[in-house]
Amino acid sequence: TITYNTKFIAHGVIMFIAWMVLAPAAIFTGAFLRRRLRAWWFRIHVTCTVSAILLTLLGFIISFHEVALIRGSHFAVPHGIVGLIMIIMSLLTPVFGQMANVTYKPDRGKKIPLFPDKLHWTCGYTTYCLSIVNVFLGLWTFNVPFYWYIIIPVWIVTLISLYIVSLVLKRKRGWGSELF
Repeated sequence: TITYNTKFIAHGVIMFIAWMVLAPAAIFTGAFLRRRLRAWWFRIHVTCTVSAILLTLLGFIISFHEVALIRGSHFAVPHGIVGLIMIIMSLLTPVFGQMANVTYKPDRGKKIPLFPDKLHWTCGYTTYCLSIVNVFLGLWTFNVPFYWYIIIPVWIVTLISLYIVSLVLKRKRGWGSELF
């Protein structure tokens, strides 16, 4: 384990905001609020995504610098390895999203292309799932106080529950309808 200092705490807070607030907001907006928000859904989705990526890069720079100061190898612990994979995927996801936006044809009906649309979704959901894993790897790596092992799971369960309830409601109303 690595002892934590103010900069490691900043890393954790920044990554929490990026991956446990902004990324879920981007996913939820794209999955459930398109019709309700009309053109605004895309602006909100992109703003949350870009903000999450910028915060992720800032968090990475902070942690990379701090680990280097203690003469450690950033990628010697699972948290650092998963974090690097997440950074790569978080940069690819909006590329696929922009490709989906540019190639979108309103007359395509219900046939959604694998590339780039479904690849964008898959990459985004996978990165988010990795973020959940990496939060716990980070808690373990930095040997944080026990109460964080209660607070973080409660937040994550709340987000996942909101998503599942929204998905069930959306299915109940039909795949083509929007939730709100």
